Amino acid sequence: MDTTNQEFQQLWAIYKEAFPSNERRSLQHQKKLLGETAYHFEPVKHQGNTCGLIGYWKFEDFWFIEHFALSTSERGRGTGSQYLKAFLEKCPVTVILEVELPDTPLAEKRIVFYERLGFRLNTFDYFQPSYQSGGPDLPLKVMSFPDLINAEMAFSLHARVYHTEPSR
Repeated sequence: MDTTNQEFQQLWAIYKEAFPSNERRSLQHQKKLLGETAYHFEPVKHQGNTCGLIGYWKFEDFWFIEHFALSTSERGRGTGSQYLKAFLEKCPVTVILEVELPDTPLAEKRIVFYERLGFRLNTFDYFQPSYQSGGPDLPLKVMSFPDLINAEMAFSLHARVYHTEPSR
């Protein structure tokens, strides 16, 4: 994807608005990732218009949704559910994603959103490595579709996506 075109700029604006700095990559790092064959950063479209983004990794044994977000004007209209249902239908393997701990109403709402789509909330402890060099790891939960997974599968994200060893 050309990072200078208008569509990428629109996706990047949604990305920056949807995720706090400790949950997103720098533009420089994102540009480097776009060259990796396993990584995909794509628009979510509704009626032909870009209204969101999905950043995901395709591995042989699972796919990992690293980022999924819609523009604020598109949230709550069913677009995200429709998109993810279609996305999950084309996935030949387990799908994994990370969510915030269910300690706020918004975090709980996100978990319920994914559960309605068939994702399951795994119970093991999990920490996402910081996107900022030297920053603290972020305690999260892992959700998986269609079944629960073991912690080792989730921790394999660290080496493949974050290029670190997991904190346990």
